[in-house]
Amino acid sequence: MGAASSLRRIAACALSGALFGALLLLPPQPQPAHADPPGVSFAHLDERLDDALALTREGQFASAIPIFEALLADAPPSWPRHHDALIGLARAQMAAGAPKAALDAGRRLIKSYPTSPHVPEVLLIFGDALRGEGGCEHALKAYDKVQTFEG
Repeated sequence: MGAASSLRRIAACALSGALFGALLLLPPQPQPAHADPPGVSFAHLDERLDDALALTREGQFASAIPIFEALLADAPPSWPRHHDALIGLARAQMAAGAPKAALDAGRRLIKSYPTSPHVPEVLLIFGDALRGEGGCEHALKAYDKVQTFEG
């Protein structure tokens, strides 16, 4: 590994926390319209998710986490925004200082939705959580995967 490559990896590790903080301030990505299955309405789940996401944007992570957890427990696997609830939970847990819980939520998202547009953000969360635990080399591997992700 050359000096320039090493320097780039160290800088990526150092700056990653700032990147995660900036992600929390971004407005939620517009979601494609989905059609509810015949006879089923997900409107109540969508409203609860939107409420939890609003709490997260306001910095009320401790209030948002139980809403995300309840949504994920209540929602059927066919709910089209399931992966949005998982990334919301991971964001809130990471911001609330619970990186291990954020890792668990992120793993659930990647396992259930490997092509989700949220996977790169989960990988950033992984990197930040691992860096926070002193595992900078593992964090850098997670950051490298963000660059090569093809959803």
